[in-house]
Amino acid sequence: MASKFEEFGGWLKFFYFLCLLNIVTSLTMVFMLGGELFGETSRPIIEILLEGLEVGVTLYLLYLIIQVVQIRQPEIPEYIKDKLFLMFVVGIVYFVVHSLFTIPGKGWQMKNTMALAGSVQTMLWATIWRTYFERSERVDVYYHPQQDEQFPDRINS
Repeated sequence: MASKFEEFGGWLKFFYFLCLLNIVTSLTMVFMLGGELFGETSRPIIEILLEGLEVGVTLYLLYLIIQVVQIRQPEIPEYIKDKLFLMFVVGIVYFVVHSLFTIPGKGWQMKNTMALAGSVQTMLWATIWRTYFERSERVDVYYHPQQDEQFPDRINS
């Protein structure tokens, strides 16, 4: 009997959708930062470039995840968890570096609050989905299809 967990669906499909959505919003952010970089802005160029670097690395990690998420191989969950961990680290590093090198002055607290909000969002997102890939029964069954044949009672439990 085939399990519903053998197909690409549920929270796994929702994760895929959110990755695509994050790619679209990250690309939008790159264009906005480009406009800020080449337009007149009160922000220092180093801050814009730092934010662009963070968005670019996150975009690249999301691209790597999208490329493999539907491939049914046992090593894929570890690969995705590694990329999610890197996203978490990028969020921490960005916030620390941004906080250390932001030029104090008008709007300093607002800029750091915005950096914190984006970093915390990235860190929470990566943590939640990494935990999902560690504990999900669907992930276990989908990426390890041979386990279904060895342990048929596991699907029903």
